[in-house]
Amino acid sequence: MRIGATLLLKNGFCYQSYGWKLLRPFGSLQNAVDHLEEYCIDEIAIIRLCRNNDNKTSLMADLKLIKDLDCMTPIAFGGGLRDIQTIELVKNLPIERLIFSSSFIEKNQKLLDYAVNIFGKQAIISLLPIYLDDLRIKCFCPSLSKDLEIDMEFIDSLSNEVIIYDIKNEGNLDGFEMKILEQIKIPTSKIIATG
Repeated sequence: MRIGATLLLKNGFCYQSYGWKLLRPFGSLQNAVDHLEEYCIDEIAIIRLCRNNDNKTSLMADLKLIKDLDCMTPIAFGGGLRDIQTIELVKNLPIERLIFSSSFIEKNQKLLDYAVNIFGKQAIISLLPIYLDDLRIKCFCPSLSKDLEIDMEFIDSLSNEVIIYDIKNEGNLDGFEMKILEQIKIPTSKIIATG
């Protein structure tokens, strides 16, 4: 079993998210990473909170933070990786893996093939912002700000692991909705549960 942590990054600071809407500040990225490294975790996933309102200035500022990060723990990075130019920008950063959400939900085969060609399939993670509604899985597409169907075969074919992000229960004491795992058709060896 591996133990990892997820940091949500927005405008240079890390946040704890509650129910995919409310944000509680954690402080700077470097301080959050320093704190996590004390626990000797296996991987830190840094996800930019950009959803459908990303811009080049914000992206470049966040990439500089990642480049300057002092961290010995392997880093996975995602959020706003929606075109080949952005993949080119991240390929020289000190990261081991890439996290894609919208690209998997929207089935952007060209972009994902490009990322696999540069980084290898072992470095590709799919993040699915999911919640249960009357025992039906709903998946939020960040770039379009709406729910879309998910193609599990497509996701399984291009990703090494899949982060199931329970957006309805994140930050709550109730914890992860285990019924999601019963509904989703992904090999359990590939699943990372969070939220």
